[in-house]
Amino acid sequence: MSRNMFDRLVFMLAPNAIFHSPKKKHRHVKYQLATFLIRYGQRGSDVLDVASKLGIGLGTVHLYCHRVTRALRELR
Repeated sequence: MSRNMFDRLVFMLAPNAIFHSPKKKHRHVKYQLATFLIRYGQRGSDVLDVASKLGIGLGTVHLYCHRVTRALRELR
């Protein structure tokens, strides 16, 4: 994916309410999208591999991928 396309996708996903919480600040959409792309864009890339590459927890990988998947499904 080109940098330009990545930035456009971040711009399209960012307004989605799933990335905003009044209680707890979420990591920026670009980090969540990058996590999603690393997990699903690489052959044989499992959650543990992604978590160790990015220095985040397994649950965080699942959470970011869930948010991005939901936001992508809600695009119109």
